[in-house]
Amino acid sequence: MVQRRTRLAALFGISAALASSTAGATGYLTARFGADHGSPAIANAYAVYFNPAALGGITGSSLSLDAAILWRLASYDRPESALTPSAGTADAYCQNLSAANCAEYKASNTGKSQLNNVAAVPYLGYATDFGGSDFHLGAAAYVPFGGSADWGRNTFYKDSLTTPGGYDGAQRWATISGKIQALYATLAGSYTLRDLRLSVGANVSFIHQAVQTVRARNTDGSDDTRATDFDRFQEGRSLLDVKGSQIGAAVGVYWEPLEDRSVTVGASYTSQPGFGESRLKGKLYFTPGTSVAETTPTGDVDLLQSFPAVWRAGATWKVDADRKWEIRTDFVYAQWSVFDKQCIVTSGANCDLNADGSQKATGVVVNIPRNWKDAWGLKLGAAHYLNRDVELFGSLGYTTPAAPSSTVDASTIDNTRYTAAFGTKFAVSDHLAFATSAAVVYFKPITVTDSIYETQKGESKSPSANGSYKQIVPILDLNASYTF
Repeated sequence: MVQRRTRLAALFGISAALASSTAGATGYLTARFGADHGSPAIANAYAVYFNPAALGGITGSSLSLDAAILWRLASYDRPESALTPSAGTADAYCQNLSAANCAEYKASNTGKSQLNNVAAVPYLGYATDFGGSDFHLGAAAYVPFGGSADWGRNTFYKDSLTTPGGYDGAQRWATISGKIQALYATLAGSYTLRDLRLSVGANVSFIHQAVQTVRARNTDGSDDTRATDFDRFQEGRSLLDVKGSQIGAAVGVYWEPLEDRSVTVGASYTSQPGFGESRLKGKLYFTPGTSVAETTPTGDVDLLQSFPAVWRAGATWKVDADRKWEIRTDFVYAQWSVFDKQCIVTSGANCDLNADGSQKATGVVVNIPRNWKDAWGLKLGAAHYLNRDVELFGSLGYTTPAAPSSTVDASTIDNTRYTAAFGTKFAVSDHLAFATSAAVVYFKPITVTDSIYETQKGESKSPSANGSYKQIVPILDLNASYTF
C-alpha cells in the first residue's frame, strides 16, 4: 500500500511536467523566442512580446513560428549535514530506529540526484503594417515564464519495504516532478511618427498561469522516513494543482535615429502578470505516510506568488557601408524581488506570517520562502550577411542570479549564467525564410551552506536544501517566417 501511494503521487507529477524548462534570461523568465532575432530593437513578429513599438519597423505582413528545444541537465548532491530529522540531529533520531532503518534514512536522504529532461518552448506571432499604414498590429501566443522537472529515480529503493520514498531521490523534499508556467495570448499595436522615424507601442495580454508539482512532505517539516513510535513508515507526499488567469500589459519605444536606418534603438516595459500578486486556485492533495487511505484533496487552496515586471533595452548597428556586418546588444532587468514566497493558503485566505515563518492567523497551509532579488542580463552579438539571402549570427550573454543561495533548492536551481549562441538564417524565396541556432546556457556551479528552510517555523519549515548544484541547458532553436 505504501509503495502504491508513492507511485500514485509520482504519476501525477510526471503527467504534469510538460512545456517549459529553466533557461534563458533570469529566474523563471525563459523567453528565448527567435534566438538572437528576439530583441526590443529588431522589427519582426517577436516584437509583440519584446517591444510592441518595434512593430513600427515592419514592412508588409509577417507570420513567424518558433520552437526552442531545450535539453536540461542538472544534479544535486545532498550531504549528511543537510539531514533535517524531527529529533534535531540524525543521531538523536536514529536512537529510536533499528540500525538498518537508520542507515536507510541517511542513505535515502543523501547523495546525488540527477535530472535529464527535454522540452520545447513555442512562439506563434503575426504582425502587419496594413499595406503601408503608420499603424501596425501584432498578435502572438507564447510562454515567457516557466520551468519543469522530472527528476531521475533511485532504483535501489524501487522495491523497498522499509524506505520506499527513497525511490524518488534525495531531492524529493523540494520536488519530484512538476511544472510552473504562464501562457500569454497578446495583442499589440504601434504608431509611427515618420518624420522622426520614431514608433510608440503597447500591448495587452491574457495570461493563464498553472502550477502542478509533487514533492515529499511531512507535516512537521522534517525529512523523517520512519516514525519513531513503533518504527513505522512516515514519509508523506503532496500534490499541488492550481491555476488562474490575469491581465498584463507592456509599452515601448523604437527609434531609427539615422536616415539610412543603419541604427535601431528600442526599449520596453512589461508589467507583472495581474499587475501584482497572483492568486491561483485549485487543490492540494496530501497523503501522510502513516495513513492507509488513498490520496485525497485536503480542500480548496490558493497559491499566492508574484512574478516580476521586466525592463528591456537594445540596439543594432550596421557598421560598414555595404551593410554586411551588424552589431547587436540587449539588456534585460527583471524585478524578481517581488518573488518573496510561494504561499499556499485555504481558499480566500491571506498569507500572514510572523518573522520566523509561522502564521499569524489561521489560513496558511504551506509557505515556501523565496526572497529573490532583482536580476539583470546582458547580451552582445554580431551578424554577417553573406548575401541578401543568408545571414550568420552569434552572441555571448551574462546573467546575474535571481535566487539567493539561501533559498536555492532542486526546484529553483539558479546562479550566474553564461550563454553562447551561433546560428544562421536563410531565405528560400522572397516570402519564406528559415533560421536555426544552437546555444548553451551554463550555470556556474553552486554549493549551498546557508539554506534557511530548516530554520523556519510552523508552516514555512521544510528540510534543508544545502548541498551542491550543477546545471547546463543546450538549446536548439528552429523558426520559420513568411512575409506577404
